[in-house]
Amino acid sequence: MDFLCSVAKNEAFLAFENFKEILDFLNEIFRIEEVTLYLGSSSSHRVLLITEAVASRNLKIEGVLWTACSQKNKGVERVLMSLKGAADPDITFSSYPPIRFNHFHLFRADSLVFKNATWLTVEQVLALRNCKKVRLKGLRFNAADIKEILQKYIEDPGELEELRMTCKDVIFLQEVVKELNVVRIE
Repeated sequence: MDFLCSVAKNEAFLAFENFKEILDFLNEIFRIEEVTLYLGSSSSHRVLLITEAVASRNLKIEGVLWTACSQKNKGVERVLMSLKGAADPDITFSSYPPIRFNHFHLFRADSLVFKNATWLTVEQVLALRNCKKVRLKGLRFNAADIKEILQKYIEDPGELEELRMTCKDVIFLQEVVKELNVVRIE
């Protein structure tokens, strides 16, 4: 059994080393400036190695498509921190306990998508105001939470141009917009 684990670890290490060699080769030929990563359901450890390898070569992470499936919050938090400069991250979370990530204010994405984001808090959503377009799916908010988010964004939208939220619970629009004062200036 130890032999099989050792072989699997060696294969993962070799795959990562091959990735770095290919990245260096392509960078040498094409002078890459930005990279888009399609990471499937890779572990947060593997994603972190890849994103750090890209960052260490001073390449911009343009987009990310990743299904976060690890149950280790620290790993996911480190990956989120490494993706703060990505222009177009699209991340699906798989049944997470709450993630205590307090650095969403550092995200500057043109388009950010979080799917199955049941763990997001109102404060974390509000911290995403430096992104331009935000799509959050699978939230666990009620009408009062949505109203609070909208009120805060009306007061200070930051860079936010578009916010789309899909909640798991039924929310009536009348409850959300009641007493919400919106003045639109074109």
